Amino acid sequence: MEKNVFIEKVAKFIESHHILSPNEAYLVAVSGGADSVVLLRVMLALGFSCKVAHCNFHLRGEESLRDERFVTALCRDLGVECAVTHFDVPAYERKHGVSTEMACRELRYAWFRELMREHSLDAVVVAHHSDDNVETLFLNLMRGSGIAGLTAMRPVSGDVRRPLLGVSRGEIEAFAAEIGQTWVTDSTNLESIVKRNRLRNIVIPSGVTTIGECALSGCKSLISIEIPDSVNALSLGVLKNCESLTEVLLPESLLSVGESAFMGCAALECIQLPQNVSLVDKDAFKNCVSLREIALSERTRAIGESAFENC
Repeated sequence: MEKNVFIEKVAKFIESHHILSPNEAYLVAVSGGADSVVLLRVMLALGFSCKVAHCNFHLRGEESLRDERFVTALCRDLGVECAVTHFDVPAYERKHGVSTEMACRELRYAWFRELMREHSLDAVVVAHHSDDNVETLFLNLMRGSGIAGLTAMRPVSGDVRRPLLGVSRGEIEAFAAEIGQTWVTDSTNLESIVKRNRLRNIVIPSGVTTIGECALSGCKSLISIEIPDSVNALSLGVLKNCESLTEVLLPESLLSVGESAFMGCAALECIQLPQNVSLVDKDAFKNCVSLREIALSERTRAIGESAFENC
């Protein structure tokens, strides 16, 4: 395939962010949707060594089988080795007490890393694009002051690479149409357009001083969040009912945890409060049913009513 404007744009993004190297080999996660199919086509066009991984979660009946057939046929046509695996998601949910989305995530990344070890691959490449970046969502959700430069995902996160973060979904589909590349559509993705279910891993950069009340409340797919030293208080309900939240990195500058700040974060198992925290307000960790370890600060002078109820 001859390089074109879209491929050149992705290539420049890869180079500027040091995402991929011609000396490495990669596992490309391909679901069959437009994003991952175009990712594979671009990776091959740029000459990267690729092996494809496809997960069949059996959550959508015939659609799941259709997706698997599509991906295996695509790889056969492109001359790319393809590994396919099947998961019993409901069984994993029951065993580990996690949501469907969390179960799928844990299952696929565990398998990806197993494949990388087995085949001596350097990283897994996934098809997140600029529309997946929740910066605009955050700006709309925030009700505080001093907000700047919020980001959701990095181009390189350990052994996970995201070379399409510099392009949009529209650009991806336009490129697919341009080269005559088809894809399959996941009906559940259409349902999720109106839901806040893309929110997963958030790093709030230095300079943000306030995260407003209930700013992230109900972000059910948020898994981890890192809060910078510029924040000294968590507002009322800021992370309330973030049901998949498992990791919270709090700054040493933090002085107080607001009312209902983590209420209903059912997957949160442990948290360490920085040494300067003096107030844990009412209902702060109420109904955090998985919470088994919390390290309080020696300077904590006030713990509100029901702060740890049903933990």
